[in-house]
Amino acid sequence: MVKLKSGEEIIGDVTVISGDVIISNPCQLMPTDQGIGFTPWPPFAKHDNVTVKMDWVICITQPVDAARDAWNSKFGSGIILPNVQLNG
Repeated sequence: MVKLKSGEEIIGDVTVISGDVIISNPCQLMPTDQGIGFTPWPPFAKHDNVTVKMDWVICITQPVDAARDAWNSKFGSGIILPNVQLNG
């Protein structure tokens, strides 16, 4: 997940290369009455990859499990990771 200077929180597959942040299948996180919603970001982009200059980025972090699982079910492998810790 990428937080931008504009305040937008973008979830997607994030790669950092040479001062650029490349986001595949980017969606803006939106709180809804039902929980978490997504909207394509930017809304009218033709391609599935967006490049953002690092100077526009406040931080890059892991999203909460609910957001990650919802995004994965739509764009990722479809695998929902269990919220279980294995002790061994």
